Amino acid sequence: MSNRQFWLLTFLGTLISSCVSPSLDVPYGLQKGHLSLIPARTAVIGCQSWPQEARYQKLPLSNTTSEEISQLCTSYDKYIIQGFTGQPFMRGLSPQAVKKTISRSQHLDLLNQLQTLWQHQKEDCNQCPSAPSFYVNTISKRPKWQEWLHLFSKTVHYADAILLPFITFVSKNKIDDGGILSATIQAEIVLLLIDTNSSELLWAGGRQATASSKKSTSVTMDFPDFPSWQTLENRLFHQDLWKSYPGYQMSFGK
Repeated sequence: MSNRQFWLLTFLGTLISSCVSPSLDVPYGLQKGHLSLIPARTAVIGCQSWPQEARYQKLPLSNTTSEEISQLCTSYDKYIIQGFTGQPFMRGLSPQAVKKTISRSQHLDLLNQLQTLWQHQKEDCNQCPSAPSFYVNTISKRPKWQEWLHLFSKTVHYADAILLPFITFVSKNKIDDGGILSATIQAEIVLLLIDTNSSELLWAGGRQATASSKKSTSVTMDFPDFPSWQTLENRLFHQDLWKSYPGYQMSFGK
């Protein structure tokens, strides 16, 4: 075999291999195979921080306090409830209703188990680029997570879907950019709709937003105050988060 033939075969082998290797990228929106699905009963879980050990490739680190994240979570929960309000084709159980139902069951610590079930394992997808990708390629395949979903559904009125709101990161930074002083808050929210029977991801929504205050060093050498959290929330909690959510009607939404 000549060198030319060898390198040609090597190139073709690499090309074929790259074509059959599954992509780790998972898009936001309705997932393939679930385009016509509208869950009969969706149980909504209260907002929480993205599990610390469930790290994917492009996940920034948070540097804010737990109190600030909790404040943002409270607003996120309210926004999700508003998203269901008035929607004729979306049937959901609120986080309060879910907690109340679980409190009457024999599985009082059910919700507290989620963070543990999502802890890092050696076979995790370290190259996954996003939250939906990490869920599909890592979490959805874990047997204990699948068992948890089945138990959750059985406990919470046989809900066929669960909606998980996460704050993946919140960061606050002060930067001197060539004489322009800025104080910036940045955050990302993710919303995952999961089939409790199959553990498959049905739909994923997400938004990232930034709010900044700026001053020139020609006026002052003191950094500006951070912008209000309300400014950040107004940019995060936008109707676009619900884009292509099963049964969501934009004309009824907020």
